Amino acid sequence: HKWPPLPRPLVQLNNWNFDGGRSGWQEIGGKIIYSDAEKPLPGGSEGYFAWLGGAPNSVNELKQEYAFAADHSALGLYFTYWLASQEETCGDDERIELRVGGEVLWSKQLCSANRTSPPGQPGWVLLDPELDVSEFAGKTVEVSFKSVLNGEDNSNFFLDKVRICTNDPRLTVDRCP
Repeated sequence: HKWPPLPRPLVQLNNWNFDGGRSGWQEIGGKIIYSDAEKPLPGGSEGYFAWLGGAPNSVNELKQEYAFAADHSALGLYFTYWLASQEETCGDDERIELRVGGEVLWSKQLCSANRTSPPGQPGWVLLDPELDVSEFAGKTVEVSFKSVLNGEDNSNFFLDKVRICTNDPRLTVDRCP
């Protein structure tokens, strides 16, 4: 009996953990990728991280083209993030969005109710559950994180370790958390 071939291991996004510095991603609206040495964060990001927001009336975007594997039927995307905001009112036009292929797959209002930790405390969290990106299998599309801030209180979105994963039961590597 001949078994169907196993899917190939996943190829990750270029510079998925930002440890390659300012490579692999297009930064729009100013510098977005920083090293821990440049901007030390409590709790550490283990090298480099992306920082969207942080200035009034700013729009920042971090994006790259990515070819999703065609031979995987159960693809996911997850990342580690820290949301810190002084904005008291949610829905006040301060937001972060993740778009894949132009489609908003995840968004959060940048406001104090959505902070991932108390002010001044490290607040890295893992996106859980992962986002289902199976519909993009076999397609090359843009993966984009975009923040939009108003002129009022400050908001920050820190990002690290943007990973593609699989829920394919035939594989033991690149599993979704």
